[in-house]
Amino acid sequence: MGKTKEDKLNIGKRIYNKEISKYEAAELYNISVDTARNYLRMYRDSIGIPVESHEAQDEKLEKMSRRDLIKEILRLRRDKRRG
Repeated sequence: MGKTKEDKLNIGKRIYNKEISKYEAAELYNISVDTARNYLRMYRDSIGIPVESHEAQDEKLEKMSRRDLIKEILRLRRDKRRG
């Protein structure tokens, strides 16, 4: 049986709040990682959070100090290992 819109938004909210990763959501709810990402996007859209463009992300990284860049790399590696 398919998931209701409310179910999808709740899954997206859990991912957004970092309770679970997209990979954990895929396993827990028997969905693909792409579907989990879509649920996250649906949730962000529902609460009015715009998606940051690649250009905006690049600009943000360019303004970071070396120390902050290293922290960001370590955070991403940690998240990847969890996922």
